[in-house]
Amino acid sequence: MYLGAMSLSLLRAFLDGFIHGCPKLLDHPYGFIDFHHWVALRLRYFESTSGYVNMILEAEGGDEEKGIERFFALWHEFRSRRSRTVYEADWGGESFLVSQRRLDTGEVEEMRSNLIQLIKYTEDDSGFIKFVNGDKIIEERYVSEFDKVFWWVNAYGFKIDEGAWRKVDE
Repeated sequence: MYLGAMSLSLLRAFLDGFIHGCPKLLDHPYGFIDFHHWVALRLRYFESTSGYVNMILEAEGGDEEKGIERFFALWHEFRSRRSRTVYEADWGGESFLVSQRRLDTGEVEEMRSNLIQLIKYTEDDSGFIKFVNGDKIIEERYVSEFDKVFWWVNAYGFKIDEGAWRKVDE
């Protein structure tokens, strides 16, 4: 009814308008950033920069109708996913700062994290680096090869000794 046709591209346009018009109704005011990462993980992409629409449409051979069906299947998985923390470490330097402009007010919001968690949602080779403050997730970064996750943490500039990591779950 709102899209005019079964089209993932039209759904994306509708959702973008909704997010920008009503950001207070969402759990996360910045949109679908983490969903891009989830789609990359589930469709076995190295990274998420092409965006969920392009990744889904490529997986569905450009078929917009199949794409919208795949979107809702992936969205359901994303919303019901449960993480398993494998390792965590306290970041000993300055707290990790993420600054983002809120869509609803236009103000810059600063969020800080001193805890870094290495998490998995699935049993495949990929995982996420999660920056946390209390029970609030500041940011998640997708890593396509979990065995390189420690390298990525250091590549992002967080020099954490191997002994500082606490094993949480197997």
